[in-house]
Amino acid sequence: MKKLGTMENPCRNNEDISKIIKSMANCNIYTIKTFTISDKNIELAKVKNIRFVGLAVAYFKTPTVSKAMADATRKENISLISIDKNTKIPINLDEIAKQIASQFNVNTNLDQALNKTATQLQQEYNSKYLGRWIL
Repeated sequence: MKKLGTMENPCRNNEDISKIIKSMANCNIYTIKTFTISDKNIELAKVKNIRFVGLAVAYFKTPTVSKAMADATRKENISLISIDKNTKIPINLDEIAKQIASQFNVNTNLDQALNKTATQLQQEYNSKYLGRWIL
């Protein structure tokens, strides 16, 4: 573990500062978060030529709504459709594919179509659209 009062391990309260002031002189003590340094610690720091340096703190938090939506999107084929700048609506793409297939009688399963050979596709096209001609 890094030394207390360094940038890697800054002080978080007055007790930490008291421990460092007893053994150090002519140095910087790094602090983090907001707390009031006691008058005793400030006087000892002036005598021993110790300066306090406050570190800025930033926390990254993931929004729970977006994470929940991302998990739902992975489980189902859902896409967010933007209506305007601030409004997004989740749309289930699997349901849209089913409706297209039922209304227009179109096969939307591309995985099966990619596995077929060109000859099979030509035979299906001939039988479905051109009809079978028996000679």
